[in-house]
Amino acid sequence: MMDTFTVTIETPVGPLSLRRDTAEAAIETGRLMQREGVGQVFITPPGGTPMPLADFASAIVKDLPDWDPA
Repeated sequence: MMDTFTVTIETPVGPLSLRRDTAEAAIETGRLMQREGVGQVFITPPGGTPMPLADFASAIVKDLPDWDPA
């Protein structure tokens, strides 16, 4: 299994998945896709289960209190 985060965008024609090396990069990509309005965004951590973007970002911020997601 690859040690990457998967950003999945649920589009009208089916899911689009992108891999990112870090949680921060996955959140940034997910937020960009969400702003573009292409569909609902989920992030799956390595070996984990898919989570909605907002839930994943909230969990990461709790673990990294000095990280500014804005």
